[in-house]
Amino acid sequence: AFVGLNAAFARNSPAAAGAQDVCTPRRATERAILDVWRMNHSDIVRVRVRIRGACLSILRGKRSSARILKTHQIEFRPTMSVDAELQQEIDALKERLAELERRAAAKDSASSSPGHSASPPATWDNTVAHGLSKDTIERFSRQIILPSFGVACHSKLHNGSVLVVGAGGLGSPALLYLAAAGVGRIGIVDRDAVELSNIHRQVIHSEASVGTHKTASAKAALLALNSATEIEEHRDGFTPANAVELVKRYDVVLDASDNAPTRYLISDACCVAGRPLVSGAAIGTDGQLTVYHHGDDGPCYRCLYPTPPPAASCARCADAGVLGPVPGIIGTMQALEVIKILSGIGDVFSKKMLVMDALYCRYMVVKLRGRTEGCAACGADPDSLWVSVKGVV
Repeated sequence: AFVGLNAAFARNSPAAAGAQDVCTPRRATERAILDVWRMNHSDIVRVRVRIRGACLSILRGKRSSARILKTHQIEFRPTMSVDAELQQEIDALKERLAELERRAAAKDSASSSPGHSASPPATWDNTVAHGLSKDTIERFSRQIILPSFGVACHSKLHNGSVLVVGAGGLGSPALLYLAAAGVGRIGIVDRDAVELSNIHRQVIHSEASVGTHKTASAKAALLALNSATEIEEHRDGFTPANAVELVKRYDVVLDASDNAPTRYLISDACCVAGRPLVSGAAIGTDGQLTVYHHGDDGPCYRCLYPTPPPAASCARCADAGVLGPVPGIIGTMQALEVIKILSGIGDVFSKKMLVMDALYCRYMVVKLRGRTEGCAACGADPDSLWVSVKGVV
């Protein structure tokens, strides 16, 4: 097409005017357009803008062909077909591939030569710093992809530990969610056996577990949920004789007990061992949640309640009753607080208490005072730490 247009320009040039019949500008344009339309569509798209300007100049007859060529930057050369252009690209890629294969062969030859010590092949575990296996990443991917969580936080969770005192209504959902979330080591403290009246709220146990020890039943359920979690049973209960030693073995303590003396003992042991305590309670249709002994100014249980109440004034689920989902909600929130403490994310529920009225779905947050200087457990002079609880539990 370009050659035809060039010929049209030549026929209309001053040098050719006397040697042959003069072709009018209109006829030259028509011939050039016919030649262009004989090209395939992709070639037309590529040149139509420049041809349009050239044709308009010819029709107006105001400029010579040389000036038209210079203005529209048209080269008069045979065009290459699309197939030929693609073939050239394919040939270039083949040459590039052959060059890369030659380089790879030369590298392999050098690495296998005598005296060369090849490094062992890299695996998933030894190429990352967080210590998580590929299967672990895949299993917990839905929480790892959270912008506020990530691999680093899950690694802390994976290497963390928690002691759960009580495998009942509060401890059951807390244990299940802690194991499911990937906490590395979980200790279970309880000295009771599973009863049929427990199952409506203690969801970690089943009918088949009735009569078995609660720690054994809970361990079986947790291992079925997450076999990678290390589960430790403590069947002797939580007593003044073993309290501090038990607490020191774990990073966080979760209080799922149901009586005041045990609550005081757990809190005092956490103060001595320097561990945060996630506390929950549920009775009837009411529940509450807070975190004790956390941070520089976090109060302990004894800071808020210096004197233990009389045993007769403390109601238990066996006496007052409880609606099954109520301890389930509080226990699940306790597990969430443990996850936040271990992973270091979010705002821990310290120096404030959540009070829940499940019957009317009302929640209230109560601000708590800071640590008491004269507290017998966490104050400046904890000299009477065990006086009020020793021999009671």
